[in-house]
Amino acid sequence: MNMLINFDNVVHAENFVPNHLWYFGAGNGEFLSKFTIDSYKSVSLLECNPLNCDVLKFKFNDNLNVQVENIVIGPENNKSTIYYFMNEHLDGLCEFPSIISSFPNAKVYQTKLSDVVAFNDYKGFDNYISRDGNVLVLDVGDVGDSIIENISFDVLDKVEWLVWVRPVARSRDDQFLKCLKILKENALIITQKFSQSLYDVYYFKFSQDRKNIDNLSKGVSILLSEKANRETIVYKLKAELQKKDAIIQKLSYELNESQESLDKMSSLLLNIEKDRDLVCELKVKLLEKNKSIQECFEKLKEKDNSLSKLSLKLEQSLALIEQYKIDLDKKSNLLLKLEEMYDLKESEKIKLQIDIEYLRRKLSYIN
Repeated sequence: MNMLINFDNVVHAENFVPNHLWYFGAGNGEFLSKFTIDSYKSVSLLECNPLNCDVLKFKFNDNLNVQVENIVIGPENNKSTIYYFMNEHLDGLCEFPSIISSFPNAKVYQTKLSDVVAFNDYKGFDNYISRDGNVLVLDVGDVGDSIIENISFDVLDKVEWLVWVRPVARSRDDQFLKCLKILKENALIITQKFSQSLYDVYYFKFSQDRKNIDNLSKGVSILLSEKANRETIVYKLKAELQKKDAIIQKLSYELNESQESLDKMSSLLLNIEKDRDLVCELKVKLLEKNKSIQECFEKLKEKDNSLSKLSLKLEQSLALIEQYKIDLDKKSNLLLKLEEMYDLKESEKIKLQIDIEYLRRKLSYIN
């Protein structure tokens, strides 16, 4: 077997106790030695080409710690048409142009619409809490850059060693440099081996200390965020305080105006009190006037009673005059009749004339 990539280096690393190995893109297992397989408590060999999965199952049939899984891994969940190739040695390959170009005699033996599982969503990571002794090999050709670019820190927290196998034919573009930066920023030990074949291999060592640093960094980020939030709150409070100062100034101005209005009202109240005293004086005078008027009314009432009595006497006098008139008319008629009927004596006539004159004068006096 041509050992182009030696994973035994990881097993022999200082203070490393092998626990679990994930090998994404295990191929037909040509890069795995029996020593590597036997060193781990459990091994997950993940391969997208069904032909290679059959080879892996046959090759490691006696190893109870090995699990082979046929799965298509990518940066995100989707459905994609996968072209499965076979080279002249009947080794299975996938549709990675940088790899296929190295096998000019490779032919497509199967085309399949497959479910692509996002690397970060792979359920096999859920069974592990600690990163101690866990190794992740990423040997998936062209999609490796996209997976590294979007790799989750939750995955890195479960890995002690990350081995990135990258086709030599892939250019070192901006995406590659970004991926390298992401891993270097989170790894404590970095070694690199440039093979003379088809691959470059990068080794990244992570530790619990790095996780503590990450947690501290997250804590600092939270503190900085809280500080920014507090500064925002302080800025808002200052703005609110300025608004309240403006309101206080406005209220102070309105208070001054209210004080002036209050002074005017106090002056007006004093004037009202003076007017009130004047009204009381006028009221007293009016009562006195009313009393005088009442007295005059009483006197007028007495005079009215006197006038009523006089009016009654006048009515009686008028009635008496009417009676005298009637009597006078009767006597005048009687006189005429007497003159006509009798030849009265002169003396009696004179007497009668005197009586008549007396009555006339009396009547005249009454009138």
